[in-house]
Amino acid sequence: RRSAGGWSSRAPAQDAAGGQAGGEQWGAKAQVSALKPTTMRCASSRAEELERSVLVLLNKICPENLPTIVKKLGSLQIHNGQELECLVRTLLTKALHEPHYCETYADAVYQLCPRYPEFPASEDGAPPQSFRRVLINIVQAEFESIPDRLAGAGGDSADETQHELTRRKALLLANMKFIGHLYLRKLLSLKVIGYAVRDLVGGHSSGTADVEDHVVECACTLLGAIGQTLDAAPEGQFLMSQFVARLVALKRR
Repeated sequence: RRSAGGWSSRAPAQDAAGGQAGGEQWGAKAQVSALKPTTMRCASSRAEELERSVLVLLNKICPENLPTIVKKLGSLQIHNGQELECLVRTLLTKALHEPHYCETYADAVYQLCPRYPEFPASEDGAPPQSFRRVLINIVQAEFESIPDRLAGAGGDSADETQHELTRRKALLLANMKFIGHLYLRKLLSLKVIGYAVRDLVGGHSSGTADVEDHVVECACTLLGAIGQTLDAAPEGQFLMSQFVARLVALKRR
């Protein structure tokens, strides 16, 4: 079901600073791993130090002090692509565990996009690693983990298993809401949103194939975050009508 090209290849033409986006997109299968179901830990001692520094700042984040936190995050010394990925993973993990601050974290990443340098890619021929590209790749990997995210959520008792399922589902829904707010800040394009919803529930010609309830809920969470903006443009209205028709068809199955 995954579309070719990657989410970052379908990003808007302008970056957060108003310049060219440099090809950050979402499309072919993400080349990074999804976030861990438990609290993420960076690998090296330098990465652990960086993670601690980021968390100290993020533990204080709120809408009122966002400019101060962004300024301090932007002043952190990032020396290579691995450190940049560690920073983004830490930030996204924190964002998904605090969905009540989803908009604040989305504002933070929007403002941080132009504050870090690009680093050479780890593979020949790949585009440079920018904050925006790394962010979109990790968000895409998290999105692609939806089919497997609720699997293996066992516990010593039925109550513990249910608690873990509920926790993991909450992270899935938080990621969908965060994707929506990336779109609202023009960090993801309408085309990406279209691919994401079709990946979740299929298109209007998908028939009545079964779609798991939590996947439908992911689609509804995304559309709930961006529906008003979609309805404001003809192309968005067209996509929204397709998606609603598909959800109605699933409801009737």
